[in-house]
Amino acid sequence: MGFWIVSGPSSAGKSTFLASPRCSEITGCPSPHPTVFPKDLLDGKAVPSDTWFFHYNNLRPIEIMADTNLAMHPLLRRLGGFGDLWITKKLLDKDPVPQCLNCWRDPGWEAALCLPDAPLGAVILVATAATLKSRAQNRKVVENSPFSRSADVYPSAKWARICAKVDMSAVYQLWNNELKRRGIPVAFLDATDFAFRPISEAEALGFRR
Repeated sequence: MGFWIVSGPSSAGKSTFLASPRCSEITGCPSPHPTVFPKDLLDGKAVPSDTWFFHYNNLRPIEIMADTNLAMHPLLRRLGGFGDLWITKKLLDKDPVPQCLNCWRDPGWEAALCLPDAPLGAVILVATAATLKSRAQNRKVVENSPFSRSADVYPSAKWARICAKVDMSAVYQLWNNELKRRGIPVAFLDATDFAFRPISEAEALGFRR
């Protein structure tokens, strides 16, 4: 068996896509669609025996970069969410296309690639930064992993700030480059209105503000 990668920035609509008929239409996999998150792999959870879906936020390398920098500042760490928000803003003010995206540094992604199951293909959900920021600001909880007992509070301020600051077109381009480098077929979908209309690579990489 293998797995499909359903990717996109936070609040792009990955869970909505997985629950919609469009997922079966595009991947050819009947519902339900067993879903695995990066944290599940890092925690050593077993993946489903049938074809499964890897729910991947392609802004994760930026989140990891911010967490790494935050760990070096004990005072900011004690400020909780405010410290996280402050350091994320400072990093993206300095560079809206962080170096971590050029080599795709993410242990969760690397864990998926180390599995015996091979990637069957990848879906990239695309929306403008303004759309993502608006959704993030109005969101309350993080999606449930099948291994989780309860939903966590969604850090809306942090993700709204990331979506507003990062060069989203560059994110889509660099993630597409990473998938191509791994030989994984890619389908781009317009996630603006949750109709998940197929679009070309050129259209997808033109999505900005």
